[in-house]
Amino acid sequence: MLDALLRPFISRPLDRIARVALKLKISPNMVTLGGLCLGLGCIPALALRMYPLAGLLLCINRFLDGLDGSMARQKSSTPFGAYLDIVCDFLFYGGFVFGFALAQPENAVWAACLLFAFMGTSSSFLAYNALNVKDHDPEGRGLYFLSGLTEGAETLLFFMGMILWHHLFAILAIVFSLLCHITTLSRFFEVHKRLKGV
Repeated sequence: MLDALLRPFISRPLDRIARVALKLKISPNMVTLGGLCLGLGCIPALALRMYPLAGLLLCINRFLDGLDGSMARQKSSTPFGAYLDIVCDFLFYGGFVFGFALAQPENAVWAACLLFAFMGTSSSFLAYNALNVKDHDPEGRGLYFLSGLTEGAETLLFFMGMILWHHLFAILAIVFSLLCHITTLSRFFEVHKRLKGV
């Protein structure tokens, strides 16, 4: 929901950094994989309750996730790059939540609740893309992203909130899960409308 509002403010500086990275012969896929490796560092950081480190790794991961997309659009994106990006995103999202379950076993139920909600948000647009419906993504990304209440910006905000107020993880996980379920439901109706008569 917030992604479209924020994109005009972050796309220009990201594009500048992307041009420099491409001149240094760094590929978008290298940035994607590097971001995943750093992002998965959140798992041991959270498990050991090193919350400032987890917050730093989260921010770097999300920055690199934006950077690889900007680089791909300048270099001309590839289907494999789009595939790699989304796989790495969901591995990171799942790993981040898993880290909280390791940190405090009493959080495991709420972490599982959130992972269940992520299954809905991820499958609701991946299944649509798998149908190979010829939708043009206005942002020039390799996949067509259906809108919803929980997109990249909202996920980052909730993840940062979970780090800053880790003692409130259960409440934040429940609220974010409900928002994810609303997103899944809204996408269901959107896809039904789009595919009606196809």
